[in-house]
Amino acid sequence: ATRLLRIKTPPMAAAGAYLRSVVLILFSLLAQSNTNALAQDGWTERLGLRFKHDCQEEEGIRSWLAWAMSWLAGRKGQRSDSHCESKEQLCSMGELTGLRVRNAAGEVGGSDRDFYDFDLQCGRAWTGWLGMRLDSSMTGHVQTETALCRPGLVVTGVQVLRGRDNHKDRDYLNFRLKCGSEWGSPLGLAFDHLRETRQATCPRGFHADGVRVHRGFQDWGDLDTYEFQLHCSSATVRRESAASSSGSGGTGSSGTFASRAAAAAQAADELRTELGIVRALTPHDEV
Repeated sequence: ATRLLRIKTPPMAAAGAYLRSVVLILFSLLAQSNTNALAQDGWTERLGLRFKHDCQEEEGIRSWLAWAMSWLAGRKGQRSDSHCESKEQLCSMGELTGLRVRNAAGEVGGSDRDFYDFDLQCGRAWTGWLGMRLDSSMTGHVQTETALCRPGLVVTGVQVLRGRDNHKDRDYLNFRLKCGSEWGSPLGLAFDHLRETRQATCPRGFHADGVRVHRGFQDWGDLDTYEFQLHCSSATVRRESAASSSGSGGTGSSGTFASRAAAAAQAADELRTELGIVRALTPHDEV
């Protein structure tokens, strides 16, 4: 059914203040539009970094055979049905408060490779490395850097900087954490030739409590690619999750989606009240 909106006309004396309020509210909503795109399970979309949805890690004759088989299978040179690996870590208790990144760079099987692995601090405890591929046989550059939120703050966003040196076939990543409303400084990882910057931020009232990492590889140019997603939660969601896990019954919706839907409905009602918007009844609303 079609829903109609009727806007009350404010007194002329208050028109200026009214319009200013409308502009500020709409600007606030637009400013948050890029941060509110959470999936039903609480994960943000991928950042949108350049990413290779392939895993061309075969060596020698196997690489040629894989390339030939990709054409026979109709994949036109794409050797794998997916990228190399995806791993994630969620904080079981508490919020995300820090990030540790380990980078190894060097030659593997005749290719110049750049690997990254990640460790999350939840509350005051480290969860352990995700276990992304990190070849221990590398004799080149190995580095570990850490970023921590100040006491009392938790992670609400992450920014990823991607660099690429085509001459050396080096791929660089660096990271910044948003703790509360404050963006920190980039980690001290080796970095050069900035190509792009992407970020994910949790909606207002939410904080980060997990990270998902995807890795792909293209052998032409020795291109190591990574993509990231952030998991966002809130105190309300945690309380509902705890109540559900403790055996509380009920057939109604629960979890991240339900709490977000309720919050959205409440925000919409507050916005209509603020703007003086009256929603016309539909046949389903009639009693």
